[in-house]
Amino acid sequence: MKFYLALDGTKDVTQAVRCKRGAAVGADCLVCVLPEGKDPDDLSGDELAAVKADARPVLTEWLAWLESLESEPDQRKRELEELRPYLQRWTAAAPALAGDYRNQVCAALALTAEEYNAWVKSGAKALSPNPSPKMGEGNRNGDGGDVAVMGEQPREGAERPEICNYGWVKRKVKETIVNADTGDEEEQTVEKNVLRALTVDEVQRCVHEKLNGEICALDMPGAKTPVLFSPTATGLKWIPTPGILKNFCGMRAILKFKTRADSTGQNYATWEDVHNAYALNDYVRRYRIVTMFPHEPPMKDTCYVWRPPADYPNPDGRYLAEVVKLFDNIVEPHFKALFAAAIVSPYWGGPCGERAAFAFIGDEPGVGKGKAAEAVGKPAGGLIETQMDEHAEKRLLEFLLHEKGLVKRVVRLDNMKDVIDSPLLESLITLPEITGHRLHSGLADRPNNLVVLITANGIRLSSDMARRIFFIKLQKPESYPIAWNDRYRQLIDENGPKIVADALAILKTPRPNVSFDGGQESFGKWVADVLARVVCYPALQAVLQGVTLQEVLRANDALRVDVDEAREQAAKFALGLFEQLVKENVVVYGNGGEFMQTPYETATTVTQPVFRSSEQMAKYWCEIFVKDKINPAWAGRKINEHIQARRIQFIERTKEKSVTRGFHVLPQFWEEHLAEQGFTQEERGRWRREIRLKTDSTDSIGQQGVET
Repeated sequence: MKFYLALDGTKDVTQAVRCKRGAAVGADCLVCVLPEGKDPDDLSGDELAAVKADARPVLTEWLAWLESLESEPDQRKRELEELRPYLQRWTAAAPALAGDYRNQVCAALALTAEEYNAWVKSGAKALSPNPSPKMGEGNRNGDGGDVAVMGEQPREGAERPEICNYGWVKRKVKETIVNADTGDEEEQTVEKNVLRALTVDEVQRCVHEKLNGEICALDMPGAKTPVLFSPTATGLKWIPTPGILKNFCGMRAILKFKTRADSTGQNYATWEDVHNAYALNDYVRRYRIVTMFPHEPPMKDTCYVWRPPADYPNPDGRYLAEVVKLFDNIVEPHFKALFAAAIVSPYWGGPCGERAAFAFIGDEPGVGKGKAAEAVGKPAGGLIETQMDEHAEKRLLEFLLHEKGLVKRVVRLDNMKDVIDSPLLESLITLPEITGHRLHSGLADRPNNLVVLITANGIRLSSDMARRIFFIKLQKPESYPIAWNDRYRQLIDENGPKIVADALAILKTPRPNVSFDGGQESFGKWVADVLARVVCYPALQAVLQGVTLQEVLRANDALRVDVDEAREQAAKFALGLFEQLVKENVVVYGNGGEFMQTPYETATTVTQPVFRSSEQMAKYWCEIFVKDKINPAWAGRKINEHIQARRIQFIERTKEKSVTRGFHVLPQFWEEHLAEQGFTQEERGRWRREIRLKTDSTDSIGQQGVET
């Protein structure tokens, strides 16, 4: 919880007063200064928001105050000793934040961690300022070959390093002096230390070395130059402008910059010069992605600003197991396993474009699909919400390539309807790079580390989408306990970092030596690295009821067939074709397994195929799907697509050079559909002996088969 300490902005309320009164409130206090002579109740909404925006954490305020006491070492020591009991109190009250306090104080006061701990715990020995490291030598001067030393000569006892845009160099200069004996003026050559303006590259290297490489560069999509930032103990510090770079360096070092030019006419480097080309230096670390959450294994060219929870040092999977148990309306063990794998997937550092997508489905509204998807996305920094209409797809691409979208890694399509068939959605699942237009920048791209979630009732998918999706089915709960939402908030909102820690612990376990088959070729590495680890993780065995990897994959494959719109269409056509041919007396069979004898004197054996032209098949298609007259060529292509995808079996298209274009219905087609009608193997054997194909005695049976 944050506390705002509002103080009157008069001269009497000094920085020292703000620090000490804020420290008495607590470490979470934010100190803000009101306009002179006003109370908070007198401020408008905009004025109050401006005051809050300028509020500073009490520790930051105190460290800034100590820095202002540089010229008064005795007072600085006294105030340091006054700060110590507050640090002791804050550390005891909030152990998880102790590291943040220590890092800030050590950085500001140039202390080691050991010195800080000894000082805070005992305070027996007064702090002595640490000497700054020796300044390195600069580049050689071109005119005289002399060596310039950066900054002024190092001072013993300097608490912070110095960053300067000038150096001292020894040069021989001519001076006119007066001879004391004769009173005559004489010209002599003497060696003196004179100022020299450092080059921009020298100043940039000085900033890099004095700050120990804290400043990094991010190759933003579409940006002309990389953006500077610094990963800190509390998050990311963006450095987009020269002014912010100056303030950032000023909090960590003593800045000594001169303006105009040196004695040779060389201009001194400005902060704008330093900022503009800083990211282009080879020694600056550059990244493509900056994220607040981890990957295991870490991904290439990615900067992680992640701090594991201090009060959960040895994650064992308990919080992730609690989340799975919380959704007790995910009944089947294979669905529970996929739900746990969905929670772990955003933190998998495998190849881009090989992460599984998940569909949360139910038979009716109100089963909790949205909440289950939130349980996956919230611990990973939140969800990117979108739909699949034309305008939404454009906005989604723009957001994914924006700096705010770069830190997100979970996309949700909520309450999808109709058949889901989107090229953009497929690319979000399978392509290693996401390319599009970034607002105000032009063409841009980013690595595809996204996990896609879909929620829908009665979901229907295209064939391409169906084989890319893993399904999690929820049933409608018998009741809605009031305490369920409280438990959900406690687990997901308050313990999100611990869920992330559990996911990392699972991904760090040795990969199980398991084998699998089925339609998982596109996501084989994800299955082996994530799903297999989840299924075999000891802390999840009880909640997953001992389900095996093979059982999970087989159940998912079966559900894929049920939601595949193309498979449904192919199955409907095949059954309709069978019924059409029965109506035409091509085959005859009785009900309940009682076969009728064929009444035809002339009959062929069942081993011959039946031929139908493209026009006839188009006619069948119209009757089966209740369509108006369609182009036979279109119907032929559609049927051929199903045949090539093996959704319709035992029907072959004639060769391209055949005189008559059409399809052969093979004998196995009849037996397959008799089996679907419930006939036993013995009954199908009788059918093979008794059923005959209708034909005229004058027909000949050749490669074209039998045409009726």
